[in-house]
Amino acid sequence: MGTIQKGIPRSVMVKLEGFTILASMQLAL
Repeated sequence: MGTIQKGIPRSVMVKLEGFTILASMQLAL
């Protein structure tokens, strides 16, 4: 997992995380 994270920019990870949180909130409603 660490090796994969190294290849992905932090900004992309943050965007992905934010999108996942938004998606879970939409599903919860």
